[in-house]
Amino acid sequence: MEKPIKIRLAEPSDIDQIRKVHQSSIRQLCRKHYPPRQIQAWSSGIKNSNYLAGLKSGEKFWVAVQGRKVLGFSILLNDEIRAVYIHPRFVGQGIGKRLLIKAEKWSRKHNFRKLNLKSSITAQDFYKSQGWNTIRWGIIHLRNDVKIRCILMKKRI
Repeated sequence: MEKPIKIRLAEPSDIDQIRKVHQSSIRQLCRKHYPPRQIQAWSSGIKNSNYLAGLKSGEKFWVAVQGRKVLGFSILLNDEIRAVYIHPRFVGQGIGKRLLIKAEKWSRKHNFRKLNLKSSITAQDFYKSQGWNTIRWGIIHLRNDVKIRCILMKKRI
């Protein structure tokens, strides 16, 4: 019998698995919407030290875990959802929805009434299905002067 999937706050010991989930998700899922040069710049800039700095600076990290294995994560900073990424093998099981709801509930409890995010083209339909509204197209600047298109979205909570 498989262990249940739990959502909990991330710990420093989760960081390496978070990085691996993040890179796998970008490299496998986002290649449908972004060319190899963008995927390379996006995924190669991900470092464990960035997550550790985020945790120390007050970003809220949640992880979806099965036993000790990290299947996905979300990051919230103030009124911005900074990330929701799921390992490609676990997409479509409701994990992203659970992570997003956890961040939204935490925000509501802490008196935020509106949240913002920058969605990849890949994730846009997911966010729309969760009640997020498109504001406009945007650009994210990555390493080596590489840029990717994104969608700026908002949601009243």
